[in-house]
Amino acid sequence: MNNSLASHDAIMEIVRRSVDLVVVSEPNDRKMQEESWLHDATCNMVVRSFSSNIPIVRHGAGLGHVWLDAAHILVCSVYVSPNVELGVTLDELSRLKNAVCKEVVICGDFNAKNVAWGGGVTDRRGLLLEEVMAGLGLICLNDGDQP
Repeated sequence: MNNSLASHDAIMEIVRRSVDLVVVSEPNDRKMQEESWLHDATCNMVVRSFSSNIPIVRHGAGLGHVWLDAAHILVCSVYVSPNVELGVTLDELSRLKNAVCKEVVICGDFNAKNVAWGGGVTDRRGLLLEEVMAGLGLICLNDGDQP
């Protein structure tokens, strides 16, 4: 959302139409705090359940990621700056995925390019992300920067 108040308000209009779970990258800081979103240590990623159908059993956060355990599924939202080493975040995600026995959804912006998810080229970060996700039995569809 690039910290935009207008973008935040637009998302909230959509949420009011019966969205159960929202994951946002670069939220508006003031709105995020007012509305009690779960956030990572840098406040670049937030996630929130808007439905009693998604009871939050537990939640947590680390540098560049936030997660919530919603009984039958673990949802993890990630932002990895291009200036941060991708491997550290992927190690944390691997530990988290291996610690739970349930479906896992990981979404976010890894700042990684790979032809596997629609990029024109594959960079070092994209190759590393693809290898780690495959090793975890996950599929990376799109990192947010690709079409």
